[in-house]
Amino acid sequence: MAPFYAATWPTFTLRLTTRKFDHGLRLKFGINRALAKLFDPSLERNQQTALAKTELEKYDWSVRDPIFELAIAAVKRDFENIKELASLAAQSGLTYSEAKTFVVFREVRELPGFMECFPRKALQLADKRESEMQDQKAC
Repeated sequence: MAPFYAATWPTFTLRLTTRKFDHGLRLKFGINRALAKLFDPSLERNQQTALAKTELEKYDWSVRDPIFELAIAAVKRDFENIKELASLAAQSGLTYSEAKTFVVFREVRELPGFMECFPRKALQLADKRESEMQDQKAC
């Protein structure tokens, strides 16, 4: 059975074609629809990627900010310039917490150097896995 979001988002977003929604909101829903295809457990990895790219092609991406650029690269699994895109997205306002929790960054946040592009606030604590990794580096 497909995950909840895979079954409901495509149907729900079909209703979002009215003029009430601005272009940015449509692009966000386009990314969500592509994510439903990207993480479909019933498909092979290359099929997931191809279907997600096909979904993204349905939208006008000519005007977008660095955060959208990063999200599109993540969905397309185009990791070649991911750190540069992450730095630009951080300068545009994407926070450490958002990069750490948004599902669109699920795969890229595991890449070396990605999370370092997002400065932490003074009161943010490292999670247990990060603490263990820092302990290993110290040895």
